[in-house]
Amino acid sequence: MRRGSSSRTQAIQRYVVEALKTWRKANAAMILSTQSLDELRRSDVLDVIIESCPTKLFLASPDMDRELLRPSISSQRKRS
Repeated sequence: MRRGSSSRTQAIQRYVVEALKTWRKANAAMILSTQSLDELRRSDVLDVIIESCPTKLFLASPDMDRELLRPSISSQRKRS
């Protein structure tokens, strides 16, 4: 976890990582949303989210960081 993160934030990050790694076995789903992709970039869970979530929906945003999302979008196109 990043330095300076609150203990609550760290607990949530641990929960999300563990859930994404184990819920799929129980055929469960997790819906994550954010108003800022920068929040994900600053967190330690972005790689786990990209790897573990087969479906991603991106709504149009002129401020979207295309370089941050490019690996995820590219991998989705290859699966189709």
